[in-house]
Amino acid sequence: MSKKNNRIAMDVVTLVGGSGTATWRDPDTALGSAIVTIELEYTPQFVWATRTTAGTQTNTQLTFSAITATGCTITSSSVFDTGVYRVYAVCRAEDFG
Repeated sequence: MSKKNNRIAMDVVTLVGGSGTATWRDPDTALGSAIVTIELEYTPQFVWATRTTAGTQTNTQLTFSAITATGCTITSSSVFDTGVYRVYAVCRAEDFG
């Protein structure tokens, strides 16, 4: 049995009208000036987000839709939510080249 290595793909998303689109990125570059986008070989099965700024609404629930190998859509339960989120996905280490 071989050991499988996982990594985390991520993006920083600012919601507009309570919704935003994440594009999977290498976390080592996601906050820098040389952002590297990646396309995963498989659609991630585990996706989550953490709020990095309060925005205008803080007691909201998030849903994820259109999860693909290139990103996903994040939607708040409030259309007035303008928060900034870090969106994460578990992926294979091989997807980083």
